[in-house]
Amino acid sequence: MFGISVLVIGSKVNMAARLMMYYPNKVTCDNDTYYYSKLSKYHFHELELKKMKGLSDVGTIREYIPCTE
Repeated sequence: MFGISVLVIGSKVNMAARLMMYYPNKVTCDNDTYYYSKLSKYHFHELELKKMKGLSDVGTIREYIPCTE
């Protein structure tokens, strides 16, 4: 039986890894993900921007807040 190995690289993958490191225990996203999610703006709030290694000009970072209804 052969194992399958997958390598994913790119700026979005790097950003996702950095968001997980710099904003632990939060569901975070960048502007593109926020926009294309088509969720109400009430499901998100802006987070303080942190300088993240290997990234520059990341734009606004938002935390997803689930609906409590």
